[in-house]
Amino acid sequence: MQWGQVKTLFILCFLVLDIFLIQQFNNNREVELPSIPQESSKEETLKADIEGLDDLPEEIDQESNLYASRKTYTEDEIESINGLNDQQVAVIDGNLILSQFEEPIPINMDGNYAETLQSSVLFSDNFVFWGKNEPSNTLIFFQKNNDRPIYFNQGGLLLIVLDEEGRMVQYSQTMLEEEEEERERETYDLIEAIDAVSSLYYNTSELSSGEKVTGSLGYHNLIPLPNGVQVLAPTWRITVNSQRNYFVNAIEMHTYFRDDNDFLIETINDTLGKIGNLDNESELLKEIVSNYTEIIETTIWSGEE
Repeated sequence: MQWGQVKTLFILCFLVLDIFLIQQFNNNREVELPSIPQESSKEETLKADIEGLDDLPEEIDQESNLYASRKTYTEDEIESINGLNDQQVAVIDGNLILSQFEEPIPINMDGNYAETLQSSVLFSDNFVFWGKNEPSNTLIFFQKNNDRPIYFNQGGLLLIVLDEEGRMVQYSQTMLEEEEEERERETYDLIEAIDAVSSLYYNTSELSSGEKVTGSLGYHNLIPLPNGVQVLAPTWRITVNSQRNYFVNAIEMHTYFRDDNDFLIETINDTLGKIGNLDNESELLKEIVSNYTEIIETTIWSGEE
């Protein structure tokens, strides 16, 4: 057999082999395709495993980040603060209000507590009740913007200390104000609340089958800028079984877990540090320091023996 015929035979053999391999590849691809998870099946599984999805907030199309910085109270506002009845007040660094009531004030959290706050706390309408921290016997209020809470931010917080009978004895208050500086505010497409739940269920181990969720939209601190401005991102609060709170960035879908106890310990210690940096402490501040120190040292926080 001549070399030309041998070469032609080899070419034909390799061509047949290539055709065979291509057919095998296509057959295997057709077999594997049905096993790829489909989004529809993931949503069906989620709805079967998790309760409360039908009650989540409706879709919110677009939103922009909120730019805010700590509010510095004006002289007129400080005068109004100092003029509040039945309490002694100190304003630290122009942005932190510390107050102690001359007599404990009853507050009914199951009733119309807003009226009590309006007569005792300046700008109380700008805050929304988050909850009572049982270990420290304190009430936590978060500042709101466009009726949406700003979650766990020391710059927008009303923290009320109660006595053993549930009466208000002292409080601290800070506020954020939106930046008025003209800047281009980019709007973003927001993920839906059900997508936030799906992320918790499929991408983390924080949500299990049979649990119930609720959700609401607010803001959470994304990043502080060098000039003290905070970038607050639209954030879904997903509450599991009315106990655990997770915060899912509604733009980038990052997940945060925030704990009341850790937040309070950090906030109170920061307040004690600011008072300690003052040259002189009044009798009022000494009393407030004593009360806060007692809370830190004597409270049995969850998980502690």
